[in-house]
Amino acid sequence: MKSLIVVILSMFSLQIRAENPDLVAMKNTMAGLTAAFAREDLDAIASFHHPKVEKALSFSKRLVGRDAIIEDLRGTLAAYSLVFTEHVVESLEFYGDTCVEMTRFTIRGEPKGSALPFTFRGRAMVVYVRHSGSPTGWASIREVIQPYTE
Repeated sequence: MKSLIVVILSMFSLQIRAENPDLVAMKNTMAGLTAAFAREDLDAIASFHHPKVEKALSFSKRLVGRDAIIEDLRGTLAAYSLVFTEHVVESLEFYGDTCVEMTRFTIRGEPKGSALPFTFRGRAMVVYVRHSGSPTGWASIREVIQPYTE
């Protein structure tokens, strides 16, 4: 029995030490972005986006460049606080200096003025690349949003 416990503890120890540093960095990227949105910290949000990022927020709304994304977000945050109530990573794959994430999400928009609240659900595919300008070493370079439909 004692040797079985030693084997199990050894396997657990190896699993902890073997955790992929890129996976840890990506978890920190997601946590950092969530925290930056909660603080409405545009500089921090920008730091997780590559300067040449492109986001397709809908079929008719494609933003090109970090400055365009932050300017669009500035307008949104003037009217709403954004609360991420769901973030389920469906897949996360690393390909060298690139990482592809598929996520289901729900965002609640809480109005700051007379606007109506909203809830937006969808799926996103986000492509990250290694980027020295990001606090975690990973920055979003492409994102496509698929709104939820029944």
